Amino acid sequence: MLEIPGYYFDPVKNRYFKITANGPHSLVEIRKAQEEAERQKVKAEQRLRFKPPARPNTLRDQNVLRYLHSRRMRHSFRPAMNEIIGTRAVYKHLHTQSQFSIPGSSLSRACCMDFYDGDAVVCYPQGCPMRFKYQCEPFFSLLDTPHLTHVDADVTSLHVNKRRIQYQDEARRPVFGTTELSRHSNRAQLWRLSLPPLPEIDPEFALCLREHQQSQQLNVPVVIGGLPEDAVAMDCTFALKLNNFWTCSVDEVDETLVVGCDTGAYMLTSTFNVIGRANTKTAVLAAQHTPQRPGLAWLGCRDSEIKLFDPRSHYNHNIRFKHSSLAIAHLAALDPYRILALDVGDSMALWDVRFVSKRTRPVQRFRGHKNRAGTQVAFDVDLDARLVALAGDDHRVRLWSLAGSAVDPFWESQQFGDGPIQAIKFVHDPPPIANVWKDMDSIPSDVQSGAPGLIVAAPVNGDASSSGIHWLSV
Repeated sequence: MLEIPGYYFDPVKNRYFKITANGPHSLVEIRKAQEEAERQKVKAEQRLRFKPPARPNTLRDQNVLRYLHSRRMRHSFRPAMNEIIGTRAVYKHLHTQSQFSIPGSSLSRACCMDFYDGDAVVCYPQGCPMRFKYQCEPFFSLLDTPHLTHVDADVTSLHVNKRRIQYQDEARRPVFGTTELSRHSNRAQLWRLSLPPLPEIDPEFALCLREHQQSQQLNVPVVIGGLPEDAVAMDCTFALKLNNFWTCSVDEVDETLVVGCDTGAYMLTSTFNVIGRANTKTAVLAAQHTPQRPGLAWLGCRDSEIKLFDPRSHYNHNIRFKHSSLAIAHLAALDPYRILALDVGDSMALWDVRFVSKRTRPVQRFRGHKNRAGTQVAFDVDLDARLVALAGDDHRVRLWSLAGSAVDPFWESQQFGDGPIQAIKFVHDPPPIANVWKDMDSIPSDVQSGAPGLIVAAPVNGDASSSGIHWLSV
């Protein structure tokens, strides 16, 4: 490099600088920078010259490596996630254990059913709601009771309340349901029933039930006595003229209901006082309350639009987006922001409303559901286990997991005859075994497993003329 009097060359910046009396370009600072550059150069040469040898890998056993990986990853999962993963592994081994034929049931259309804590209500088209007492241990059985009340129209939705209410000095379990228009009436109804507690099984009846279970392969629900026929009646109704009720969502914490009809949706109290109303262009076929956000609900419409229902604000200002080109069949809110949507075709997707816009795509779109465009799809969600159960038009039930990135079903059932699958229900926490069974020596102690299961309403033994109840467990 040329030496210019009064200037010095900086090799890092590749240019000349004027030497000053003080500051970064003084002779003192220039010498310090040159000495530091020499030291860094020497260190770099030493690192290259004396590079330490690679440490040998002494872990050659794959079992040891697998153990260390699992121990390292164990703390990254929350305890709830460990339970979800374990439950999903259990559901992979589901198989049919029992089936019951329901006399007088129809396979022409989908039925509605709900099971909770030993209480079950099943509604078939153009039939009376039927109440059953069910048990899962030591074996699954259905115990028939007198019919609840007469319904002269198809039941479109059903919900068995988990909480009991005080009714005429007795703790009863409420049941909410909706019906559509019929040829006998021009009014659709939202109704509430209050179910009295069922009597306990006595030892003599338990022995008869055991013999009945062992003697028949195709069971018929045994009638349980001790309950008067007029013990149940509709204690609350809400009706609309020339309007169908299609869906009902119940928030037991907030004690509110959202019902969807041909012209929109209503939000009501548990005694059917109107809180708010939303008008829509097409019928509301699915409704779902938003978890941890009381007073809000999601509506799924026939034009495939999903909308937020907030009775405190103007409806046009709320969130709305399109799921597909077909009508919405079911909605399930996983948390305050994520919602699972299913249409009457084969599209099932998970949406996050925090990122919704006109060009938004779902955060996850699931595959493997087989269904042609229809009106009813058997569907249920277990929010605790993060599982989805869905029936296809090939008469098979498939399970998907919502905890993870998998988009294909992890379990598929056998074909349930030639008729359609009318309803599905998860039984995540089976009712505890009755005290009468604990005192019997013939019942082994290992039957008290508490394993979850799945209840399917479908034809039994290939008979396409009537429906029945299938119990699937491990």
